[in-house]
Formats: sequence, structure tokens, C-alpha cells
Amino acid sequence: MNDTLSATQIYHFLRKWLIVHSDFLANPLYIAGDSYSGKIVPIVVQEISDGIDAGHKPRMNLKGYMLGNPVTDDKIDQNSKIQFAYLNALITYEIYKSAKKNCKGDYVNVDPGNYLCKADLQNISAVRKGVTIILFICLLFLNTISSTPNYLTDA
Repeated sequence: MNDTLSATQIYHFLRKWLIVHSDFLANPLYIAGDSYSGKIVPIVVQEISDGIDAGHKPRMNLKGYMLGNPVTDDKIDQNSKIQFAYLNALITYEIYKSAKKNCKGDYVNVDPGNYLCKADLQNISAVRKGVTIILFICLLFLNTISSTPNYLTDA
């Protein structure tokens, strides 16, 4: 099944559901999703919009759509992770600047002979693994604190 077929099926489901539950027709309709639905939700919204223009019944009261942390374009999504890591202080400016220069902004389709870029990406990967371990330890610590009786207030 592809994304376009999925979106069409969702649109047909919504039409059938609104026929059975017509008391919801006047309500504003927002289509929302996260992650991979960043690819499907816009197609569903376009289907609904096209259906409104074509006069399909029931007429949906489409007001908009929302996407949370959406997947949109694999190359753009993957390449943006390096800048995200830098902007959120997960990697230093020096590491970011070196990777940007050596990889020429493309961190996905790396030339196998570009050893400087590969080294920068290995460095970033090591830093990210370290950050993950630190976050895990912090979460364990916070969980321990929250489950430990507070002898000052629990007496």
C-alpha cells in the first residue's frame, strides 16, 4: 500500500463516518498527526479540499491541519539532525562547523572517499551516544528521587 492509497482510504472512511454521524458535520475539522503521518496528512487534507471543491457530500467543515515532529522528506529530515544537534548544544560549534565544511551539508549521501566527513559523522555519533547515556542516567536518578520518601515532609 502506498501513501496516496492510504490517504484516499482515510478520506473515504471520513465521508462514510460523517454520513452515519451527521451531527458532527457542523464541527470544525482539523486533521492531525505526527511522525510518518507528516507524509499522509497533507494528502488527506488535499483529498478533503478537492472533495469540497467537487461538491462531494457530506461537505466537511475543514479548518486546517496540524503536524507534530513530521517526517516530510527523508534527505532533509536526516540532514537537519546535525544542525538540530548543534542548535540544541548537543555538539560543539567546532564539531558542527567541521562537519558542515567537510560534508558540504550532506550528511546522508556521503562520498565513501570523504574520510574527513566520515570522521566528523563518527565523532557526532559518539557524542550523541554519550548524550543518550547521560539522559538515561538522569532519568534513572530523577525516578529514584521521586520514589524515595521525603523524610522532611512525609513525617
